[in-house]
Amino acid sequence: MPIYTEPLSDEILLSNLKHSDETKEILILGCAACANISCNIYHGKNEPAMNVLMKPFSIEREIRRIKSILDKNNYLVDSCTITGLCTSSERKRKNIIKNANGKDTIIVMSCPGGLATVKSVINDKKIISGMKVKGFKSVKFKLKGTKIYIQE
Repeated sequence: MPIYTEPLSDEILLSNLKHSDETKEILILGCAACANISCNIYHGKNEPAMNVLMKPFSIEREIRRIKSILDKNNYLVDSCTITGLCTSSERKRKNIIKNANGKDTIIVMSCPGGLATVKSVINDKKIISGMKVKGFKSVKFKLKGTKIYIQE
């Protein structure tokens, strides 16, 4: 049962960014676990939800969509995804720090646990959530070949 989150509206996200004149370079940091599953459900896609050998299609598509909007608003944007952003490890902390280097704002596309992890690692940048919690989602996973799909 993953935490179900949905992306913030474009208007709210842009409003949250405009509260600071210092925001020029942004990192969009996505979670390849619950947030990926949530985006899969939110967009009604029948794509692999989890597979260690495949990219997290749904969250990466959402990140590309947001990146496009931010590019049009003259922000410099980079992105990355990390699996299980809510769990902390030395490797994840180093990955977050490396990707946040040179950025002044981080948009976290995850549940509150992932947001808390990022806030515990980065304390000199503006950090905003790019998703809102809508509750928990009871899902079943089904196998198709070597891929794991969501079945509601």
